Amino acid sequence: MESTEFKPTIERGMPEEFEGRWQKKYLDELKIKAIRALDERSVSYRKFFVGVAILTYNTEKRKYRIDFCGNFKPVKDDSEEGETKRCAERRALEKAKKYGSDVVVGIVIASPRTDTEKTEEKKEKTNSTLPSCDECCKMYGQEDMVKPWTKVLTIKIRKFDKIRDKNIFEDLKIVDEETREVKPVDLDQFIVAQEESDIQTILAAKEQNDS
Repeated sequence: MESTEFKPTIERGMPEEFEGRWQKKYLDELKIKAIRALDERSVSYRKFFVGVAILTYNTEKRKYRIDFCGNFKPVKDDSEEGETKRCAERRALEKAKKYGSDVVVGIVIASPRTDTEKTEEKKEKTNSTLPSCDECCKMYGQEDMVKPWTKVLTIKIRKFDKIRDKNIFEDLKIVDEETREVKPVDLDQFIVAQEESDIQTILAAKEQNDS
């Protein structure tokens, strides 16, 4: 991916050079890859599917990177398989760190759900998109590479069964089943709702709700 000079001088808002790439260059790719992760890489015994795409930056190499992962919870009692529950956000962040990224520019979270497991148990459904769970919010606050200005875009997906059954995504394009022609993705056919915020706002709201 392209390189850019990093100037870590703005903490209140996203640095200008990141803002341009987030909004104008990588956002559609991130949305598509989050949906692909939801479709191809999420594993949940209770069909609670989440896909995440994360845009990160390596300050030493001046390189951007995109990673995408799904959540992983194959059985109700994780100990049966010797695995632990892994949120898609955490898996994507760990992968980016493994390859040397040290700044999270933005995160896109895709799901057909709008309720976390906790709110679902309480029959609370007040969100238009799926927010990060408590564990992920805690991770955001602890990770140095996640900045107060790091963007978080949550998107609710429609026609999820169609996506999951047919695996229609191929990188940034899809293939027309009749003509076999490669076409650009029309994101509007998949996205019902979307909300954008930043880490500072998300953590402040969580703190207020918990108090």
